[in-house]
Amino acid sequence: MILIVVALVCVAVCFIVLSAMKKKKAAQAWPSVPGTVTSSRVQQKEDESDAVVTYSYAVNGKDYQGNRVGFFSRDTAQQVVSRYPSGKQVEVFYDPANPSSAVLER
Repeated sequence: MILIVVALVCVAVCFIVLSAMKKKKAAQAWPSVPGTVTSSRVQQKEDESDAVVTYSYAVNGKDYQGNRVGFFSRDTAQQVVSRYPSGKQVEVFYDPANPSSAVLER
């Protein structure tokens, strides 16, 4: 029974990683627009921390807000927040089929 649970968890993790890798590859062709970081902070969670970066951008006259920096990062939360301070002008890469899906790093 434990082996089945472990196998299911492994399959789920593989699916999540492969899905993110597929999106990362697709994002290489996404167009970009200028944007602005609207907030940037480190959020502490129990024994780990996350970078919470939000940014605004517009595509074809419609305003959007994003919060995904990238698909994978080895940087610490503090490094990400330092790289994207509030008010910074940034390049935002967006999915042309779904402009609400965007990243700062591809």
